[in-house]
Amino acid sequence: MPRAKADTGGNVGGPGRSGIAALPVHAASGGGTRRPGGSAGKARLGELLPAAIANMAAFCVVALDGKILYANAGFADLCERFAGLTGRAAPLSPVALGEIIAEIQAGAVSVVREISLAPKHNVNWRARYAGLHDADGRLNSISGSFDDISDLAAARHRLHVAQERLDDITRLASDWVWETDTGLILTFVSSRVSDVLGFQPVELIGRPLLDFARFTGIESADRPLDPISRKPFRDRPASMAHRNGSQRLFQISALPIFAALTGEFLGFRGTARDVTEQADASERAVRSQAQLTQAIESISEGFALFDPEDRLVLCNSKFRGCFARVADRIVPGAYFTDFIRALLDAGEIVVPEGERDTWFANRLKLRGQPRTSFEVKMSNGRWIKVSDHRTADGSMVGIRTDITDLKNREEALFAAKEAAEIASRSKSEFLANISHELRTPLNAIIGFSEIMREELFGPLGSPQYREYIADVFDSAQHLLQLINDILDIAKAEAGKLLSVAGGGDTVSALAHAGVGDRLSYVSTAGGAFLEWLEGRELPGVAALRRG
Repeated sequence: MPRAKADTGGNVGGPGRSGIAALPVHAASGGGTRRPGGSAGKARLGELLPAAIANMAAFCVVALDGKILYANAGFADLCERFAGLTGRAAPLSPVALGEIIAEIQAGAVSVVREISLAPKHNVNWRARYAGLHDADGRLNSISGSFDDISDLAAARHRLHVAQERLDDITRLASDWVWETDTGLILTFVSSRVSDVLGFQPVELIGRPLLDFARFTGIESADRPLDPISRKPFRDRPASMAHRNGSQRLFQISALPIFAALTGEFLGFRGTARDVTEQADASERAVRSQAQLTQAIESISEGFALFDPEDRLVLCNSKFRGCFARVADRIVPGAYFTDFIRALLDAGEIVVPEGERDTWFANRLKLRGQPRTSFEVKMSNGRWIKVSDHRTADGSMVGIRTDITDLKNREEALFAAKEAAEIASRSKSEFLANISHELRTPLNAIIGFSEIMREELFGPLGSPQYREYIADVFDSAQHLLQLINDILDIAKAEAGKLLSVAGGGDTVSALAHAGVGDRLSYVSTAGGAFLEWLEGRELPGVAALRRG
């Protein structure tokens, strides 16, 4: 491209690396440009026009064949920068020039093109082309003015990125976004609505929002989406009908929209979050909690649950009833240590005087064990069984059982047992005493009858006397055996007599073991027995078994 210098109007730009310098403005006239009438006006215009064009932004005049007829210093600088950034000589290719000429010939007053000289450097220009015609109205050249819109392009790029980000968020978020005009007619609905309601956005745009959104639990004076009050709100519950007819529950939040310049009210913009599943889960949890509470309340024992920090979570009325004096202190959040200290301060538990601190320390020590069970006596005379069990998460489940009736039965049974043992001992002592009293004269009868039967001091005389004496002796022996059996029974009840198997062999074995000298072997018609000669009770001998 040939270099040229400007006329005396100045505005000469030094040659750039692109080979384009400032060219004279009159070269663009082509003899067809009209000027104000009069030679003075022409002279004045000839003086002002070159200076004005030279000082404006990048400007050029291009012939229809692509030759540059005129270029000011700004255009020369632009071409130089363009060549340095892209390696091309000018920002207008032959193809682009042909398209511009075609549009102008088709009637376009001007043609606008945006040129990205170096996208990675954010260098952007806007070119505005217009046709220049001769006196006969024929297009003979194209004028072009160029403005640096790099800042504008960067701002548009940021806006585009922000819009993409917003679009991605609205697509990915669980909420769906909406906008209305002043009449609450939907003007925008995000695509997320198709996932939660089954409608396409285009099906809802143009419909009043309140036609399918029914706010629940709202007083008329606090009606949301009021175009008069124009108040923002958050998480108001509203039901909406799904395309399939089912009702879905949403939480709606909204802000009023105002024009940035005039402050005019434009409508509302907001979000809607589908909380149907959360609401259903919450309702199920409430029902489960109520059922659990009723179940805990219905059990016969006192029940309490403490969290891992040993704070009361819940308990039933029977648990409170076990500790009536401090029932008002048994509330959720109360610490177990405070609960125990309150019991001691109120005198609810029977603790010996001067041992409260020791009892308290031992109780806390037991609390640290995974499982524990013990009994405590209350000041009102009742007995409570304490059972604690630590769960996997560190919580503590406590069961309190009133065992007063059981304790009373145990005491009554113990007393009855004591009375029975006393009666048994009395009976045994009585039988033993009676047996001894009977055996003494009986031994005399047996001895004298035996002497008479043997006629040690001479004949008895009549043979019938011998028969009588024999009957007396046999009857006395039989009676003695009965008395000995009675004594054995008394000894067995007193724990002094054991039945054995093996007879004399067992006694020999015990003697070899070193205890034979303290045992007496007794063989009777009812079986063999061992009698313990020392003390009141037999030691544990594995070889013996009770008869």
